[in-house]
Amino acid sequence: MFFIYRNLLIILLCFSFNYALADITGIVLKVVDGDTVHVMDEGNKRYKVRLLGIDAPELDQSYGIESKDMLADLIMDKRVNIIYSKKDKYKRVLGQIFLDEMDVNLAMIRNGLAWHFKRYSRDQAKKDVPIYSRAEQLARENAIGLWSDSAFLPPWKWRQNKRRNSR
Repeated sequence: MFFIYRNLLIILLCFSFNYALADITGIVLKVVDGDTVHVMDEGNKRYKVRLLGIDAPELDQSYGIESKDMLADLIMDKRVNIIYSKKDKYKRVLGQIFLDEMDVNLAMIRNGLAWHFKRYSRDQAKKDVPIYSRAEQLARENAIGLWSDSAFLPPWKWRQNKRRNSR
């Protein structure tokens, strides 16, 4: 009887998340920018991973290189665990990266080198949305990283302007 209740509890817990969870454990091979990395798992399968819930400056924006460098300092050549539920339109895994117990995505926001990407917050675990939002708010209030530049253009607006200007 215990096993039935335990299995029922596991099923209920899975449905309490707004998405089903899967894991990748692997070594970070490359840091593309402040929100994209390449990882290889134990079976030598490679994944391109977009950090879920954040948007970092583009490399040719202010703080773009700093964002990439911080992410590299945190996880390059290290074993990470990635929790994900889907891929984006570019076939990248949308994942929350953990180094030991540290939420790397959240660390990028706390250090003022990424935004909480609220537009896609429905893809995040519900419990993470207020935590990421609060971290961004604290970075803003304390003028940390990109928040020290009051005129800084968010990357989604910067990309939109760049597309508009290239037409």
